[in-house]
This record gives sequence, structure tokens and C-alpha cells, in this order.
Amino acid sequence: MEPNLSLIYNEMLDENSVPNKQNYSILINGNKLIHPNTINVTTKSVILQLPYTVEPDDNVKISYAALINPIRDLNCIPALPLVLKPVVNKTIPEIQAPVIVSACANGQTITLIYSQELKEEPLPDITSFVITVTGQEPFNPVQVSITGNQVVLSMDQALQARDTLTIIYTPGENPIQDHEGHLAAALTAYPVDNHTEGDIIPPQLQDAVINGQNISLLYDELLDANAVPDVSDFTVYMDQVTQLPRRVELNQKSVIVSMETAAKEGLSCYLDYNPGTHPISDQSGNPASALQMQPLNNSTDTLEAPALDPVYPSSLEEATSFIYEGEDPVQTGVDPATIVADRVFLIRGKVNDRDGIGLAGVKISIANHSEFGETTSRSDGAYDLVVNGGGLLTVSFEKDNYITAQRVIESAWEQIKCLDDVVLLAYDSKPSPISLENIESQVVQGSISADKDGERQATLIIPAGTSAQMQLQDGSTAPLTTATIRATEITVGENGPNAMPAELPGNVGYTYAVDFSVDEARNSGTDQVSFDRPIYNYVERTLSEPRLVFIIPVTVCPAIRQY
Repeated sequence: MEPNLSLIYNEMLDENSVPNKQNYSILINGNKLIHPNTINVTTKSVILQLPYTVEPDDNVKISYAALINPIRDLNCIPALPLVLKPVVNKTIPEIQAPVIVSACANGQTITLIYSQELKEEPLPDITSFVITVTGQEPFNPVQVSITGNQVVLSMDQALQARDTLTIIYTPGENPIQDHEGHLAAALTAYPVDNHTEGDIIPPQLQDAVINGQNISLLYDELLDANAVPDVSDFTVYMDQVTQLPRRVELNQKSVIVSMETAAKEGLSCYLDYNPGTHPISDQSGNPASALQMQPLNNSTDTLEAPALDPVYPSSLEEATSFIYEGEDPVQTGVDPATIVADRVFLIRGKVNDRDGIGLAGVKISIANHSEFGETTSRSDGAYDLVVNGGGLLTVSFEKDNYITAQRVIESAWEQIKCLDDVVLLAYDSKPSPISLENIESQVVQGSISADKDGERQATLIIPAGTSAQMQLQDGSTAPLTTATIRATEITVGENGPNAMPAELPGNVGYTYAVDFSVDEARNSGTDQVSFDRPIYNYVERTLSEPRLVFIIPVTVCPAIRQY
């Protein structure tokens, strides 16, 4: 009997609409790509006969492009495409050993489903299992149980809805086995379907700043605008003197606490937050944790300009010299003698994150002009930079763990010019570690992006046997045995155009851009990684049509390149 693969849909299909065989690609163990011999559509199923015998432990994934003669229901509505969809492998080995059928997770539980009933005692050791969740450090479950054909693992951490996870099982003294003593095979990075619904992770505090009478608590996600905490939830200490706030407001990711008394420059300030009847919460209703003696970064007066004398008009050089001169200038690393009085050019602007919130701590400098030093964006993302005007200048924006951006500005003598807002993107939170000593093909995927154009996910396919090296700052090269790749989509949402790392040429339209980076290279201070053969990028749903897959040629940036 020829091996077959069945796709089961939730409604009756049009049996006269039989897709082309080339519409389907089946990936076996990440390195063998096949197409079906024949296709049969019947009732709710599409049955593919395969030219390859699937073994019980084979990892099978299927992709389907709705091109010629797409699958349709009886109302002629085509089915959605599939991209590397995991397939449940029900092939039974000849010795009838228990074979894993699927693995799923929900909240703090992972369930492994096998092809037959298992021996319930003795239980496997918890150290036999290693679970990786969205690139976190591997961890072990805290409890294992067996019921029927299921192995249930309880974890000490809860999952988010979009977490991706894999499981490793190494048989120990008490292996998983059936009642006849047949042992289940080991698992190597077996994918686990995440059925967790909704966001269950509370918002995390990222920064706490006081400036005069205002305290800003910045969280890592958007907050529920209707959950405004009570004033009595907060207590502020200024050099151990207790101060009470007068007003609390919410602004997207920030909680703004206004004080009766203003902090003075250099004062040590702390904050207590004890959640009351309206706790700080994210938009899924998860409350933020209490804060006890949370240090506040006191930025009072550190970036304020001195008052100008209203009697005597000042030149631009006189009005801006405080930025780069004095004991604690905002713009550092510049010799005041470098700035020529009649050539002063002041660049102003603001740096935001992907959600349009001001981003503090961004280093702003002029590329290839170290004589002008650098400045840093303030708590609201605003910045000022003084240079000598005349000609084109490239302004560079850098922050650890963020993609660097650059903008070109036409400078002039004795002028002030504001750059458009720049959006700086943090590298994707989903790392994909690969082995460059692997004899099998490997797949790398970034986080799912979503906006008015729908959901999509950048995918890299690394061919079997690929090797790579990185070029270090001194010009030497070093081989990579492992690479942790991140795929960060840039063109997401309304702020996508401002997030482009550089301005587009006049003959290039804004469509789709993704940054591929390697952690090991960035940690070594380089962005140059070379592969010995082409690697393949695929992304679905890059245009607005919801039921088609578009494959668009892309240009690979120098951060990942072939040698």
C-alpha cells in the first residue's frame, strides 16, 4: 500500500476542484522535499499519495499554495494556504513500539500523546525531559504523570499564547514504554503545539524616571487605559522624606505620577506601589506586580537649557554651547573648539519605539565624524546634536539590542533643522538556534507579525551541510558551529516607514523588509556573517489579498551573506 497523507477540513469540499500536484510540498526531516504522485478530493478530505515511504520517527511538514485549482468548499471559497504545517505521523513501526503522535501545551501543562497505551509505573524521571520555550534557558518539568496513552508534564512557568516550544526526551532508568515493554524512542527538539489562549503574562517594568514633579513608569506593553490606579496606591520617598502624589495618568505603556513637591537635581528618590482596587494592568487584564523601594532615575534639570538674557540677543552658537560645553554636557566627546561659531547647525528630533512611544538612551552621532561626539535621547525620546553645517550628513541612531538606523540631512550654517521621528526596533524576541554541523536542513522562523495586511511570519530555510563564518573587527574570520538567528520584520503597522534602517532610494517603493541577525556575531561586535551556499527566505501574505500566497524577490542585507 502506497504511503499517503490526509488533510481533513471542517466542511464539505468541491470534489471537482483537484489541486495541481505542484501546489503541495512535503518536507521530510527538514531535508527531503517531495511532491505527491496523485491527489484525490473526497467529502471533507484531500488525500495525497506519496512517492516516499514515511518512517515512524520521520518529522513531516506540508506546505500548500492556493495557485492552480485551489481547494474549495461547496460555495467556491478557497482554503487558506499552509506553510510548513506539522503533520501527525501515524506510521506504526514493525515492532509495535509506542510512537509519539503529537505534543500540545496549554498554560503550564504539556501533553505527549502516543500511538498506544503506556505502562503507568514506574514514572519517567523529570530529568529525562528538557523543554525550551521561545529561546529561554532550557528547564525541566516539576511533575510527570501517565494516563492511558498520554504523558503529562507540569511546568513551573506559564506560557503565552504565541510562545513556541520544543521538547527533548532522553530515556533514563524508567523509560516510557508500553505494557509489553517496548520502549518509546528518544525525542530531539520535537515541536509542541501551543494551545494556550490569550496573554497570561503581566506587564514588566522597564524604566522608572523622575523629572521635577513627574514620575514616569515605563512598562513593556500597552496598558489598559481604563485601569487608572488610585493616588493612594503610590508612596514616593525623596532622600527618605515621604511624599504623596496628587494625580495619576496613563499614556499607552507609561504610568505618569504627578507630585506636589518637585524633586531636586541629584536627590535619591524611591517609589512604593501597592495595587488597590484599580491595579496597573495590560490590555488582557493581567495586573502588574507591586513595587517596593523602586529606585527612580532622577533626570531633573540635567537636560534643561540655561535661560537666555532677554536684553541682549544671542547667536545660535551662544544659545547652543551649553549642549557640548560645561562640567556635564549633554553632547559628549566633542572638543568645544571643534564647533565653528558661524557654522553652527543644530539637529533636533525624537526617537520612538515600534508603538510610537519615546525611547530613552539612544546614542545619536554623525557617521564618519567622530569629532562631533555623541548625544543621548532623553526620557521622552527627544534629542539635540550640534555640528558644523555645510553639506550632507548621516545621522546614526544606536542602542543595545536594537537595529541601528541612519538618516541623511542637508546641513547649513547657523540653522536649526528637525528630523522626522525615527522608530528604532528591538531585535525579534524569538531566537532560533541552529547547528552548523547538522547534516539535515533546518528551518528558522521569526515572530508572527500582524497589521492591516494580516498575519505573516518570516522563514529561513538552511540547507543541509551549510557552514558559516563571521568576519571580526580586526579583519580576521572565525567559524561558527552554532548560530542563533533572529528575523525582525521592519514593515509592520503605521510606524513601519519610520522604522526603516535607512531612507529608500527614489525608485524603490515601501513594501516589505526584514532584518536577519546572528546573536553570536553581534556579541562579537560584528554584523558580517558569511554562508558557504545560498539560504532561502520565504514569507507568506505580504500583500493584502487574504487567500493567496505571494513570493516576492528580496535583497539580502550584508548582515547575512554568502561567500
